[in-house]
Amino acid sequence: MKSGTRLLLLLGMLCLAAASGYFLVKPWSTGLTRGPADADSSGLQWLQKEYALTDTQFERIKQEHDTYHPRCMEMCEEIRLANARVAELLGNSTAMTPEVETALKEAEATYARCRATMLAHVYRVAALMPPEAGRRYIQDVAPRLLTGAHSVDEVMMSHSPGSPP
Repeated sequence: MKSGTRLLLLLGMLCLAAASGYFLVKPWSTGLTRGPADADSSGLQWLQKEYALTDTQFERIKQEHDTYHPRCMEMCEEIRLANARVAELLGNSTAMTPEVETALKEAEATYARCRATMLAHVYRVAALMPPEAGRRYIQDVAPRLLTGAHSVDEVMMSHSPGSPP
């Protein structure tokens, strides 16, 4: 591969990594996502209405959300650090190096672990719903996590009452 093509590929991957980091951290840096102490006002209410949950089911889902939230924040930090490592290497190199390739692979692996953990959370939430509502929740939320949303909270924040998530 020519060095010019490698450089363009590398810059494209850096932009992708930077954008991923930005969209993963932005909701928390702007205060849009609340921690467990604020679960009642975190936007979870739409779940109860949209999926006709009982108060008991809703409380269990809030508990799941509260349990998952710290891990979600840890994963965001892991992704931020992986992206920072890639950026540092790119700033100190003039060519594609084995170190840059390794850092890119590690950043992608970190993001893949994050997505798998988010999907596991989605399945745990769905299991706390009536079967049909759980299936619909997975159909509504999981594809968005795979195609652009970077957190379950982002899907919830973009939800308009009365419309599917």
